[in-house]
Amino acid sequence: MEEECSRIVLWRSPIQTLYYFTLQLLTELVNLLSLLLNHTLLLVILLGWVGMMAVVVQLDGPHQEYLTLIQGQVWWCLYWVGLGVLSSVGLGTGLHTFLLYLGPHIASVTMAAWECKSTDFPAPPYPSEIMPCGQCSCSNVTMAYHV
Repeated sequence: MEEECSRIVLWRSPIQTLYYFTLQLLTELVNLLSLLLNHTLLLVILLGWVGMMAVVVQLDGPHQEYLTLIQGQVWWCLYWVGLGVLSSVGLGTGLHTFLLYLGPHIASVTMAAWECKSTDFPAPPYPSEIMPCGQCSCSNVTMAYHV
């Protein structure tokens, strides 16, 4: 049985893999629904919070600036968590998270800091490219290094 399960992989039997994935997803959704129905107070609080957030997002006001900032931070965190999950499942390649995602990011930031002799970068989420030296309006922090 264990040998048979180890042969069920996405690239060898995609239909069977997706079938089992769908069954597991439905099982988990039924378990979640059962949990919520057994905890009605949690369900009421959750629905109230979702409804309140839906109203707050639609209203104009000074809070929209903060919501945009929070939304950017949440998406940035979800992006990196998603990359970590994708890397941990392997996707059949065996490459490590560092080689795929984190290494190039660290290399670009390090090279830009070395070139500019400063860590005057914007806060995350970072733009897709590091800005040229001196174009950031961040606080000026110079980098001291010993050779």
